Order: sequence, then C-alpha cells, then structure tokens
Amino acid sequence: MTAITRKLLLGTLLAFSLSGYAQKKTTLSAEVYGYKQEMVYFDCLQSPFFNAEFHCNPGDEHLYSFETKSPVCMLINGQVNVLLLPGDSVHAVVRYDGKRPSEVVFSGSPKAVAANRMMSNIDGMKRQMRYKSQLLACVVVDVKPQQRIDDSRTLLSKVQEMVAKEKAPLSDVAAEYILATTEAAAYISFMEYPQMYAETRKTPITEQGIGDYWKTRKRLLPRRLHTLFPDSLKTCIRNWHLSIRVHNAMPCFTNYLLALCAMVRNWNAPNLSLPSIRPNTT
Repeated sequence: MTAITRKLLLGTLLAFSLSGYAQKKTTLSAEVYGYKQEMVYFDCLQSPFFNAEFHCNPGDEHLYSFETKSPVCMLINGQVNVLLLPGDSVHAVVRYDGKRPSEVVFSGSPKAVAANRMMSNIDGMKRQMRYKSQLLACVVVDVKPQQRIDDSRTLLSKVQEMVAKEKAPLSDVAAEYILATTEAAAYISFMEYPQMYAETRKTPITEQGIGDYWKTRKRLLPRRLHTLFPDSLKTCIRNWHLSIRVHNAMPCFTNYLLALCAMVRNWNAPNLSLPSIRPNTT
C-alpha cells in the first residue's frame, strides 16, 4: 500500500468517524410566538453547563446542540420542559397567550416526540387537578396533608396507567424517566409534606387526619424503598442538595433517580445500576 493510498484511507476513516461523532449531538430547537420578553432562554435542569439564549424574534428558529451521556430536561423560558436523550433532536413550536404558553407542538425524533407529548399531557393533567409541583406552595394555599397524599396517589396511578397503555412509541429510558419523576414527587409528598405542614401551619401530625404518620408512610411507600437502601429517598435527595452546596456542581441526579425508582419497582433493569451521587462533569 503506497503512502498516498494510506493517507486516503485514513482520511476516509477519519471522515466517517467525525460523521458518527456529529450524529451523537443532542439538539433542541424552538420557535416562539406571542412572547413579550426580549430574550428566549434554554436552561438544563441537570447541568448548568447546558444553556443558551437568543433574541426573541417571532418566526426565528432558535437552535442549540450539545453532547450528553444521560437524559436531560431543557426548559424553554423556564416554562416548557423538553426531555432529551443522547442523540435526540426535538423541535418545539411554543405559542403564548399572555404570560403562559397556550400551546406547544413537538416534532423531530419520533420516540422523543412521543415522550414529550406524554409529559405535556401529564402537565395538563396536573393543572386540571391543581396539583402543585412545590410543596411550599401547597402549604401557602393550605392544602391539607390528607388531600396532598390522596392527590399524589391519584396522579401516580394515572401516570402509571398512561405509561403502561402508551409505552409502545416510547424508549425504555423515557418511560422510566416519566415514571421515576412522578414517583419521586409522590414519595416526597408522602414523606415531607406532613412534617412541612406541621412546622409551617403549627398543626401537629397527630391532628392532621392522616392517622399514624410512620405507619402511613410505611404503607404508602414501596416495601423495597425501606429494605433495599440504608437511606430513604428523602435522605438521598437531601444529600443531593448538600453536594450541590459543597461541590458547587450538579450531581448525576437523573441517573440516580432513574436507577432508584426502577429498583424500587423491582424492575429487571440490567442497564441501570445505582450510581453514587457525585458531581456531573459531562
């Protein structure tokens, strides 16, 4: 093989290698209409290193590509949540009516589109239920602990039914992510809300109408959450917040949450091991 031939072959292999590398990029693009602010922002829930900002011109396509090894959720203007798996490409058309998005239409990678449509439907269901994402907001409007527990159980049941019925077009990771985030919200409500309500509203847990708190918590949480792990999910999440303050970095909480909830459900998830909570360097 001559030197020229070797160089041509190496050049061809390099081109194919770079082409495959480029295909691994994860891409979010968006068109925003009716938005009254000057800038459009993309922010990642899992990492402060994934973000972008654009001048808001109706009809412009705002495009952002990045590399990730794990699922991420990108927020458009802090209001529209887009789930992206490595290599996904998602385009969102967001229309505003006042300060809130009135319509979001997704296109792009079929499995990613299916996942984000489901997440959008779940958000709509939460609005209909008036199910608040922040527990402190529940305390402010005086949502009773028993009502929060009942609403969390109802939401979890509906999401589990939705995922089971419409799982075919979803990737396994997306289905697990959707279930895990809903389960985490429910479990945190079961564990945290009665105590938070007691501290803020000065109403002892024994007077909240939920019965014995510890028996109720043990009954509502999956048995494997008590037997598999030395720390409860509540402690894990507190450690996560602590690691952010100490290390000033976002840990791999998405992978941890997926693994934890998959194991709690006693799923056969060979690709999901329980990682330590550590800073994310990707």
